[in-house]
Amino acid sequence: MKIKLIDIGNSKGIIIPNSIIKQCEIENQLDIEVVNKKVVISKSNNPRDGWNKKFKKMGKETNVYIQNKFDENEWEWL
Repeated sequence: MKIKLIDIGNSKGIIIPNSIIKQCEIENQLDIEVVNKKVVISKSNNPRDGWNKKFKKMGKETNVYIQNKFDENEWEWL
């Protein structure tokens, strides 16, 4: 697929077709880098992606909670 660069202020930009956004499961953020004189745009690899679902699943499967010094010293457990 060929697309044209468009002017955006002092920069240039592209419009990514919605079909490509859906195929790549892109949401809000992208990574961009230059590799061998090519511009590579990819889905952002956020290391915290999916944490919320995993914590909810963990909470349902176990009765374990994370305890630290703050929990031991600052909280009064009833």
